[in-house]
Amino acid sequence: MPKTPLAFYLHVIAIVVVIVAGNNFLSTKPGSAVSQPTSAAAPGESVFDRVLRTKTIRCGYGVWPPIIAKDPNTGQMSGIYYDVMNEVGKKLGFKVDWVEEVPWGDFSTAIDAGRIDMFCAPMAPVPARIAQAYFTSGIAYIEMAPFVRADDTRFDNNFERINSPDVTLSVIDGELSSIIARESFPKAKLLEIAPLVGNSQAIINVAERKADVVFIEPFSVEEYMKNNPGKIKKLPSAEPWGIMSGSMPTKLGDDKFLWLMNASLQHLQNIGFVERTLQHYNASPSMYLRSSKPYQLPAKN
Repeated sequence: MPKTPLAFYLHVIAIVVVIVAGNNFLSTKPGSAVSQPTSAAAPGESVFDRVLRTKTIRCGYGVWPPIIAKDPNTGQMSGIYYDVMNEVGKKLGFKVDWVEEVPWGDFSTAIDAGRIDMFCAPMAPVPARIAQAYFTSGIAYIEMAPFVRADDTRFDNNFERINSPDVTLSVIDGELSSIIARESFPKAKLLEIAPLVGNSQAIINVAERKADVVFIEPFSVEEYMKNNPGKIKKLPSAEPWGIMSGSMPTKLGDDKFLWLMNASLQHLQNIGFVERTLQHYNASPSMYLRSSKPYQLPAKN
């Protein structure tokens, strides 16, 4: 039997190498089903298109009970915005993935990097933020109020007194309290804490005389006061210092996705789901100011 030339074997091996390499390239190139999870965005794909393609909304969040709560032992989540966003997903026929806890000051970085589709916790759309993201309509409004020690009368009916070098504000880095301090009280000193430490520490700093004032929503103080009655007080004044919309940030420029979220949230308002959720978490109207209805019922005879 004649011997097969060595050149023939080399030629066959070369063909096999080319075929294998080609298959590997096809299975791992960007956008292929093998290398790219369905939740990831294809090149140039908008958030709206990706969400419709995958039927999944990827939520980033910040822990701030009762808005968003997370059990440190089990990881189980709950809260007003947790329930509302899960209901948005249910009504759309989408899955909601709570993929990442994001420091409050890093919300736009997480959205722009494509790690999340939106930050699914309330964030006031103040000027320092609106250049970084779109914001949904708010499902409720929240008062940001100054709180001081119970025996401190320096600032009663006098917010302007806070803007002084002898005053220290307790703030959370990157969070609204920090923005308020820098924009409205630039002369005051700041005592900053890390975003993930929690809002209770910002209150404790005032109670323990490490700081003089903290700007925070009343429901956080109410939780603190349950175990620490008489420690701090809301500054008396004729009018609230500021009312903030409980909006959620989405990707800047993605109008379709913003419309999808706004229409869905308005539907939940219209059918009473938002109000029932607020009541479920004992969110009184004095703590969570309700949005006005976009309609008027006929008067009863």
